[in-house]
Amino acid sequence: FSGNSKQEILTTCVRFLVECIKAIKEGELINGSQCAALQVLSTFEDCSALPVNLRMDITVCMQMIIDKKIGVGLEIDEYLHQCFEILYHLGVPHEKASLRIGLAVNKLRDRLAKTQTETTNEGKMELISVFAKSIMAYTWISVPEKLDQCLPIIKSAVLDHSYSLEILTMADKGLSLIKEHSPTKGANFFNSENFTSLMELLEYEIGSFNASFRRAALNILSLFPEPNWLPPCKDNDEELTSSCDVVRCCLYVELSPIDVFDFRERKIALERFRKSRYFTRVPPILASVPCRYLIASLSVNFKPLWESAKEILSLYANSRSQEFWELMWKVLVMVSDQLNLSENKPMPHHNVKGIQSMLSDEIDVLKFHEIVCEVFSSASTLTEQNNRVIVPFFLNFMETDYQKCYPGSSQTQDLTSNLMDEGDEIELTEHKLYARQKKIVTTRLMHYLTIFCKFKNPSEVYKSEQFEQTLHGLLARSDPEHKIQGSALKCLQQYQYTWLKPYYKQVDAIVNDRDGGNLRDQLLSLSIGKHEGKSVVLESHREKLLPLLYSILISKMSERKKRGKGHHNLKARRGVILRFLAQSTEAEASEFLDVLLQPFHEMKSAQFDTTAHVVPLRKQQGFLHLLADLIANFGSKLLTHIRKLVGVLCHVC
Repeated sequence: FSGNSKQEILTTCVRFLVECIKAIKEGELINGSQCAALQVLSTFEDCSALPVNLRMDITVCMQMIIDKKIGVGLEIDEYLHQCFEILYHLGVPHEKASLRIGLAVNKLRDRLAKTQTETTNEGKMELISVFAKSIMAYTWISVPEKLDQCLPIIKSAVLDHSYSLEILTMADKGLSLIKEHSPTKGANFFNSENFTSLMELLEYEIGSFNASFRRAALNILSLFPEPNWLPPCKDNDEELTSSCDVVRCCLYVELSPIDVFDFRERKIALERFRKSRYFTRVPPILASVPCRYLIASLSVNFKPLWESAKEILSLYANSRSQEFWELMWKVLVMVSDQLNLSENKPMPHHNVKGIQSMLSDEIDVLKFHEIVCEVFSSASTLTEQNNRVIVPFFLNFMETDYQKCYPGSSQTQDLTSNLMDEGDEIELTEHKLYARQKKIVTTRLMHYLTIFCKFKNPSEVYKSEQFEQTLHGLLARSDPEHKIQGSALKCLQQYQYTWLKPYYKQVDAIVNDRDGGNLRDQLLSLSIGKHEGKSVVLESHREKLLPLLYSILISKMSERKKRGKGHHNLKARRGVILRFLAQSTEAEASEFLDVLLQPFHEMKSAQFDTTAHVVPLRKQQGFLHLLADLIANFGSKLLTHIRKLVGVLCHVC
């Protein structure tokens, strides 16, 4: 409302409140109309249109209502909220009323301290909300000479409840008011000692993924003088005697606009972090602040800013590797856990071992996971040095999440599991959930592979044999878009295999065949047949290269593509691949069959006797489709393996 409408509403509210004042003075309870007047008046943030004497009367009225609420067992209801809000909006210094409100603040603080373990989380947050509003009301109605009495209460509230946005907002507004209206008495509070105690707590909020938390924390800390820069590390470094401005730099970036018209201003603000002193000469108390803030800025859903933040983080990794790794690793684990447990839904707000773990509704968690992995990739040297942490994390992901969503990639399948193979008939809702889980797991796998393909010496990593086997196993996975196979091949390229290096381009072309149209030509360029005793593949390389090719081509024979004509459909592509493989020698053909039949090798063992441990149904179905084409193309080379093939066929049946 504005103009006359606003004035009329205020006049009506005042009329009810005058009656409210009379009723309270006579010891009566307020009625419904007077409560409604309270509710309406609490929504007006600017009550300056009211006469001063009336504002004083309303202040006394609110104080009396609060006294009654506090006096009858500290009853917490919406009217108590509204009374504190009205006092804050009125902002009329009143010494007597401030004393009474001060008593209410102390009672609320004591109540909050006693009910820390007794109250439910919802009830506790409501109590904290009233507590924050009571401090704001107390601060705004205190006379200027006694504003400094609010400082210990504000500091204590922040130290005890920094996880509450309402407490931080209250502290931001309250401390700003005190510093502006009582600079002399507040001078003793705004010192380096209090800055240090607040920074140790609020540095987590600076790294929050919620912009309101970041801004409130930075506003509070910017009111204090920051410590000086550290001495220069080198003789030619600039001598800096001024106070460090890291917090103010973060605040400047945070206050910069984020839109397509003004985003350059924020990008320029981010560039201030490129100065080396922000990483090497920051005092210890502020050492992690740039990294925390830059990580949080990656959660802002605005792509033009991501590249700058990622580049600056890679510079930070070079200067402060330990702080970078500890913070980034906690973020990766937190985001991965969220994708595991909440199926890409936001988590509740809380601290997890020094990292703020709130992802709001506006954040695409899966996209944020990708950005975090890209940061690790850009700091590949440091990431590889910490391979004893990240490699087991990846292997655990493959053994749990990946095999759970892709039972065909494991050696066995549990037919009693709720997660069924995609070919089975399941209810529509379960199928959609399963498809969503598969998409998330596949995307996460792609993100992890972008990290490992930058490793310089993967053969020396922790659990290197298992890691290498996992990468080889990914080449055998049916991947219609070829992203997983292509990334796995890039990772294997870093091993610098002498048997792969001369043929990498041809193998990569076979892997990344998009529509099958050029598959025949790509296979011809890497012909394994011997013509006049010669072959494209050297004899010394065949032993290692051919099993890798077998894995890739077996997966291609089972790829599901759209229906087409000729070599575009599944049967034609299978024929092209089998004719290529039929050029193998008899010994190599035997090795190909071993790779093809590997899932069935232990079929006769005891562990396959129950429905909880069977060869994945999809592999059994694929084998039956392939067998006829296999006999047609390999012919007599299969004679020595007839017993093996018939045995597998009988057990499948």
